[in-house]
Amino acid sequence: MAIKHSLACDSSTKAGALLWQTAFGQQTLAIEHKVFHQILRRLHGDSVLWVGDHSGSAQLLQNCMVRNPIHLSSTSTPYQDSINTIQASLESLPFKSNTLQGVVLHHALEGVADPRVALREVTRVVEPGGRVILAGYNPWSLVGLRRAYAKVAQVVAPDILGSRRLLNPLRLFDWLTLLGLELDRQPFYAGYGLFLNRASSENLEEQRPRKMLGRFSGQLPFGGILIVSAIKQSYSVSLRNTLQRQTKRLATVAYPRVASWQKVQDR
Repeated sequence: MAIKHSLACDSSTKAGALLWQTAFGQQTLAIEHKVFHQILRRLHGDSVLWVGDHSGSAQLLQNCMVRNPIHLSSTSTPYQDSINTIQASLESLPFKSNTLQGVVLHHALEGVADPRVALREVTRVVEPGGRVILAGYNPWSLVGLRRAYAKVAQVVAPDILGSRRLLNPLRLFDWLTLLGLELDRQPFYAGYGLFLNRASSENLEEQRPRKMLGRFSGQLPFGGILIVSAIKQSYSVSLRNTLQRQTKRLATVAYPRVASWQKVQDR
């Protein structure tokens, strides 16, 4: 599956790419890349799509067993030497149904008009058994409070997250269930502080399991970064054969009741 040209971009904006040039964005990438190094090992197959406005993160696909890694971005990004890069809209992917072995959404749902349409389109192009990995900011965290405060005080300083739409985790999990995507591991939460410092990124794997809280186990669902890994399920439907051949039986024949055998012999 080779891609030799780029597709026309539906909407070109560089607001999302500016986030990764700030200290806040760099600290976010430091935490996410360490987690991705372990999750992406499960990706394998012919073609895997990476969707996100940070082109450098797509290079992480080189660490997994993927023959043809593809990077999709809605902005004009430079081409990578080892990864095919295309420009297209996430709500209308230029791939046939059930053709990709995996899709990685790196803060991609935060920049689309309707995340439900984009997630349904991603489910369409992933084959049964393929993986969908999502990463985004959690509104139920100090990052969400920071964004709410920035809306009020944006006169003083511009909000670097103002152009992003943070998704409700419970609503996201419901969408995945309705689309036939089952979580293959517990959601990962990281960055519980107001500022994502270096210490939190170095101790991600050394954190002790915390008390279970409902559907979340191991970690409290209040981290600033949410990473989810799901597998597309295959549901087999068997139709009832209404034209099944029925066994032929002899029809019942009615006969008069014989009252006396003597009358039969006389005849």
